[in-house]
Amino acid sequence: MTRQYFNLLSTGRTATHWIANAISLHPRAFCAHGPDLEPFRSDETEKQRTSRHHRDSAKVAAMTLDDYFDLLETRDFDVYGLIHGIGVDPAQLPNFRRRYFVAAVTREPIVRLRSFIARWQYEAEALPEWHEQTGPWLAGHYASCVQAGMTMPPQDQLSFTDLLFIGAAWWMTVNDPLHNRGVPIFRCEDLGDRQGFAKLFTAITQGRLEADADYLDAVMALPRQDQRALGPDSARAEFASWTSWQQKLLGDLLDLFRLRPAYRDLNYDMNF
Repeated sequence: MTRQYFNLLSTGRTATHWIANAISLHPRAFCAHGPDLEPFRSDETEKQRTSRHHRDSAKVAAMTLDDYFDLLETRDFDVYGLIHGIGVDPAQLPNFRRRYFVAAVTREPIVRLRSFIARWQYEAEALPEWHEQTGPWLAGHYASCVQAGMTMPPQDQLSFTDLLFIGAAWWMTVNDPLHNRGVPIFRCEDLGDRQGFAKLFTAITQGRLEADADYLDAVMALPRQDQRALGPDSARAEFASWTSWQQKLLGDLLDLFRLRPAYRDLNYDMNF
Protein backbone atom coordinates (compact mmCIF):
# COMPACT_ATOMS: atom_id res chain seq x y z
CA MET A 1 0.00 0.00 0.00
CA THR A 2 1.21 3.48 -0.87
CA ARG A 3 1.80 5.46 2.30
CA GLN A 4 -0.52 8.35 3.12
CA TYR A 5 0.43 11.54 5.00
CA PHE A 6 -1.70 14.17 6.68
CA ASN A 7 -1.23 17.36 8.66
CA LEU A 8 -4.10 18.61 10.84
CA LEU A 9 -3.81 22.31 11.61
CA SER A 10 -4.82 23.64 15.02
CA THR A 11 -3.55 26.11 17.57
CA GLY A 12 -4.73 23.86 20.39
CA ARG A 13 -7.68 23.36 22.75
CA THR A 14 -9.56 21.51 20.04
CA ALA A 15 -9.21 17.97 21.47
CA THR A 16 -5.97 17.53 19.54
CA HIS A 17 -4.40 15.14 22.03
CA TRP A 18 -7.51 12.96 22.05
CA ILE A 19 -7.67 13.03 18.24
CA ALA A 20 -4.01 11.96 17.95
CA ASN A 21 -4.55 9.11 20.40
CA ALA A 22 -7.76 8.05 18.67
CA ILE A 23 -6.17 7.93 15.23
CA SER A 24 -3.19 6.00 16.61
CA LEU A 25 -5.50 3.31 18.00
CA HIS A 26 -5.67 1.96 14.46
CA PRO A 27 -2.88 -0.61 14.01
CA ARG A 28 -1.81 0.84 10.65
CA ALA A 29 -2.00 4.56 11.46
CA PHE A 30 0.02 6.88 13.65
CA CYS A 31 -0.57 10.53 14.52
CA ALA A 32 2.00 12.61 16.39
CA HIS A 33 0.83 15.47 18.57
CA GLY A 34 2.36 18.88 19.00
CA PRO A 35 6.05 19.83 18.89
CA ASP A 36 7.30 16.37 19.83
CA LEU A 37 10.77 15.09 18.91
CA GLU A 38 10.03 11.75 20.61
CA PRO A 39 6.57 11.02 19.20
CA PHE A 40 6.59 7.30 20.01
CA ARG A 41 7.35 7.78 23.68
CA SER A 42 4.59 6.62 26.02
CA ASP A 43 6.19 6.46 29.47
CA GLU A 44 5.61 10.05 30.63
CA THR A 45 3.16 11.88 32.81
CA GLU A 46 1.24 14.79 31.31
CA LYS A 47 3.50 17.24 33.15
CA GLN A 48 6.66 15.59 31.83
CA ARG A 49 5.33 15.48 28.29
CA THR A 50 4.20 19.11 28.38
CA SER A 51 7.57 20.23 29.72
CA ARG A 52 9.35 18.35 26.95
CA HIS A 53 7.05 19.81 24.31
CA HIS A 54 8.00 23.30 25.48
CA ARG A 55 11.68 22.37 25.19
CA ASP A 56 11.17 20.84 21.73
CA SER A 57 8.99 23.60 20.29
CA ALA A 58 11.76 25.80 18.84
CA LYS A 59 13.49 22.84 17.17
CA VAL A 60 10.26 21.52 15.69
CA ALA A 61 9.33 25.01 14.46
CA ALA A 62 12.59 25.08 12.49
CA MET A 63 11.76 21.79 10.75
CA THR A 64 9.88 21.34 7.49
CA LEU A 65 7.01 18.88 7.27
CA ASP A 66 9.28 16.52 5.31
CA ASP A 67 11.97 16.71 8.02
CA TYR A 68 9.42 15.79 10.67
CA PHE A 69 7.85 12.98 8.69
CA ASP A 70 11.31 11.52 8.10
CA LEU A 71 11.34 11.08 11.88
CA LEU A 72 7.89 9.45 11.87
CA GLU A 73 8.79 7.02 9.11
CA THR A 74 11.36 5.32 11.30
CA ARG A 75 8.34 3.16 12.30
CA ASP A 76 6.21 1.09 9.93
CA PHE A 77 2.67 2.32 9.28
CA ASP A 78 0.47 2.87 6.25
CA VAL A 79 -0.75 6.32 7.31
CA TYR A 80 1.33 8.95 9.12
CA GLY A 81 0.06 12.22 10.51
CA LEU A 82 0.71 15.22 12.70
CA ILE A 83 -1.77 17.43 14.53
CA HIS A 84 -1.10 20.78 16.23
CA GLY A 85 2.59 20.61 15.39
CA ILE A 86 3.81 22.42 12.27
CA GLY A 87 1.83 25.06 10.45
CA VAL A 88 1.95 25.07 6.67
CA ASP A 89 0.73 27.33 3.91
CA PRO A 90 -1.39 25.07 1.68
CA ALA A 91 0.01 26.94 -1.33
CA GLN A 92 3.47 25.52 -0.51
CA LEU A 93 2.35 21.86 -0.50
CA PRO A 94 3.61 21.14 -4.05
CA ASN A 95 7.14 21.98 -2.84
CA PHE A 96 7.35 19.04 -0.42
CA ARG A 97 8.70 15.56 -1.15
CA ARG A 98 5.51 13.95 0.13
CA ARG A 99 1.93 14.55 -0.84
CA TYR A 100 0.11 15.74 2.31
CA PHE A 101 -3.59 15.91 3.00
CA VAL A 102 -4.09 19.11 5.01
CA ALA A 103 -7.17 19.97 7.04
CA ALA A 104 -7.93 21.96 10.18
CA VAL A 105 -9.72 21.29 13.46
CA THR A 106 -11.63 24.03 15.24
CA ARG A 107 -13.94 24.55 18.21
CA GLU A 108 -16.57 27.02 19.42
CA PRO A 109 -14.42 30.10 20.21
CA ILE A 110 -15.87 31.05 23.62
CA VAL A 111 -15.48 27.56 25.07
CA ARG A 112 -12.10 27.25 23.37
CA LEU A 113 -10.89 30.49 24.93
CA ARG A 114 -11.95 29.26 28.36
CA SER A 115 -9.99 26.08 27.74
CA PHE A 116 -6.90 28.05 26.70
CA ILE A 117 -6.99 30.09 29.92
CA ALA A 118 -7.39 27.00 32.10
CA ARG A 119 -4.52 25.25 30.31
CA TRP A 120 -2.15 28.19 30.49
CA GLN A 121 -3.02 28.68 34.16
CA TYR A 122 -2.07 25.04 34.79
CA GLU A 123 1.19 25.35 32.88
CA ALA A 124 2.15 28.58 34.65
CA GLU A 125 1.64 26.87 38.01
CA ALA A 126 3.08 23.45 37.15
CA LEU A 127 6.07 24.29 34.96
CA PRO A 128 8.60 26.70 36.48
CA GLU A 129 10.48 27.08 33.18
CA TRP A 130 7.27 28.20 31.42
CA HIS A 131 6.19 30.46 34.27
CA GLU A 132 9.38 32.52 33.88
CA GLN A 133 8.43 33.29 30.28
CA THR A 134 4.75 33.94 30.91
CA GLY A 135 4.94 37.55 32.11
CA PRO A 136 6.88 38.99 29.14
CA TRP A 137 4.92 36.82 26.70
CA LEU A 138 1.54 38.03 27.98
CA ALA A 139 2.78 41.62 28.08
CA GLY A 140 3.69 41.27 24.42
CA HIS A 141 0.20 40.05 23.56
CA TYR A 142 -1.32 42.94 25.55
CA ALA A 143 0.84 45.37 23.56
CA SER A 144 -0.27 43.74 20.30
CA CYS A 145 -3.92 44.23 21.28
CA VAL A 146 -3.27 47.88 22.09
CA GLN A 147 -1.57 48.41 18.73
CA ALA A 148 -4.54 46.77 17.01
CA GLY A 149 -6.88 49.30 18.66
CA MET A 150 -8.50 47.00 21.20
CA THR A 151 -10.18 48.57 24.24
CA MET A 152 -8.91 47.20 27.57
CA PRO A 153 -8.13 48.45 31.08
CA PRO A 154 -4.58 49.72 31.72
CA GLN A 155 -2.14 46.86 32.12
CA ASP A 156 -1.23 47.77 35.71
CA GLN A 157 -4.89 47.36 36.71
CA LEU A 158 -5.14 43.82 35.38
CA SER A 159 -4.74 40.58 37.29
CA PHE A 160 -2.69 37.67 36.03
CA THR A 161 -5.94 35.94 35.03
CA ASP A 162 -6.99 39.04 33.06
CA LEU A 163 -3.68 38.98 31.21
CA LEU A 164 -4.15 35.28 30.49
CA PHE A 165 -7.54 36.14 28.98
CA ILE A 166 -6.03 38.83 26.74
CA GLY A 167 -3.06 36.70 25.74
CA ALA A 168 -5.23 33.68 24.95
CA ALA A 169 -7.75 35.75 22.97
CA TRP A 170 -5.00 37.33 20.88
CA TRP A 171 -3.12 34.07 20.33
CA MET A 172 -6.28 32.15 19.43
CA THR A 173 -7.52 34.64 16.85
CA VAL A 174 -4.16 35.53 15.28
CA ASN A 175 -3.32 31.86 14.78
CA ASP A 176 -6.81 30.54 14.13
CA PRO A 177 -6.74 27.65 11.62
CA LEU A 178 -9.77 29.21 9.90
CA HIS A 179 -7.30 31.64 8.31
CA ASN A 180 -6.34 28.73 6.04
CA ARG A 181 -9.03 29.26 3.46
CA GLY A 182 -9.82 26.36 1.21
CA VAL A 183 -8.78 23.49 3.50
CA PRO A 184 -11.39 21.11 4.96
CA ILE A 185 -12.50 22.09 8.47
CA PHE A 186 -13.58 19.63 11.15
CA ARG A 187 -15.41 20.73 14.30
CA CYS A 188 -14.05 18.95 17.37
CA GLU A 189 -17.60 18.89 18.78
CA ASP A 190 -18.56 16.53 15.93
CA LEU A 191 -15.75 14.04 16.53
CA GLY A 192 -17.18 12.56 19.72
CA ASP A 193 -19.66 10.40 17.84
CA ARG A 194 -18.96 7.50 15.52
CA GLN A 195 -20.14 9.12 12.32
CA GLY A 196 -18.24 12.35 12.88
CA PHE A 197 -14.97 10.62 13.73
CA ALA A 198 -15.32 8.13 10.87
CA LYS A 199 -15.68 11.08 8.47
CA LEU A 200 -12.41 12.56 9.74
CA PHE A 201 -10.61 9.22 9.59
CA THR A 202 -11.75 8.55 6.03
CA ALA A 203 -10.56 12.01 4.96
CA ILE A 204 -7.08 11.84 6.51
CA THR A 205 -6.45 8.31 5.28
CA GLN A 206 -8.01 9.09 1.88
CA GLY A 207 -10.10 5.94 2.34
CA ARG A 208 -7.07 3.66 2.46
CA LEU A 209 -7.84 2.38 5.93
CA GLU A 210 -11.21 1.24 7.22
CA ALA A 211 -12.77 2.65 10.38
CA ASP A 212 -14.49 -0.62 11.23
CA ALA A 213 -16.86 -1.23 14.14
CA ASP A 214 -14.18 -2.56 16.51
CA TYR A 215 -11.91 0.40 15.84
CA LEU A 216 -14.71 2.92 16.34
CA ASP A 217 -15.73 1.15 19.57
CA ALA A 218 -12.19 1.64 20.87
CA VAL A 219 -12.17 5.31 19.81
CA MET A 220 -15.48 6.05 21.51
CA ALA A 221 -14.19 4.39 24.72
CA LEU A 222 -11.05 6.53 24.78
CA PRO A 223 -11.14 8.94 27.77
CA ARG A 224 -11.52 12.63 26.98
CA GLN A 225 -9.06 15.03 28.58
CA ASP A 226 -11.23 18.13 28.53
CA GLN A 227 -14.60 17.14 29.96
CA ARG A 228 -16.14 20.62 29.91
CA ALA A 229 -19.39 21.01 28.07
CA LEU A 230 -19.10 21.77 24.38
CA GLY A 231 -22.64 22.88 23.58
CA PRO A 232 -24.11 26.33 22.91
CA ASP A 233 -25.55 26.61 26.42
CA SER A 234 -22.05 26.27 27.86
CA ALA A 235 -20.77 29.00 25.54
CA ARG A 236 -23.59 31.41 26.45
CA ALA A 237 -23.11 30.82 30.18
CA GLU A 238 -19.37 31.34 29.87
CA PHE A 239 -19.78 34.56 27.87
CA ALA A 240 -22.28 35.91 30.40
CA SER A 241 -19.73 35.41 33.20
CA TRP A 242 -17.17 37.71 31.55
CA THR A 243 -16.75 41.41 32.18
CA SER A 244 -17.93 43.82 29.50
CA TRP A 245 -14.38 44.55 28.30
CA GLN A 246 -13.67 40.83 27.95
CA GLN A 247 -16.85 40.29 25.94
CA LYS A 248 -15.99 43.23 23.70
CA LEU A 249 -12.38 42.12 23.25
CA LEU A 250 -13.22 38.69 21.87
CA GLY A 251 -15.92 40.09 19.59
CA ASP A 252 -13.61 42.83 18.30
CA LEU A 253 -10.77 40.36 17.64
CA LEU A 254 -13.06 38.02 15.75
CA ASP A 255 -14.18 40.98 13.64
CA LEU A 256 -10.64 42.32 13.21
CA PHE A 257 -9.46 39.04 11.72
CA ARG A 258 -12.76 38.47 9.85
CA LEU A 259 -13.33 35.18 11.62
CA ARG A 260 -16.95 35.64 12.64
CA PRO A 261 -18.35 34.71 9.18
CA ALA A 262 -16.09 31.64 9.01
CA TYR A 263 -17.38 30.39 12.37
CA ARG A 264 -20.94 31.17 11.35
CA ASP A 265 -20.48 29.11 8.17
CA LEU A 266 -19.63 26.16 10.47
CA ASN A 267 -22.96 26.63 12.31
CA TYR A 268 -21.51 28.24 15.42
CA ASP A 269 -23.66 30.91 17.08
CA MET A 270 -21.84 34.20 16.57
CA ASN A 271 -24.61 36.45 17.90
CA PHE A 272 -22.61 38.11 20.65
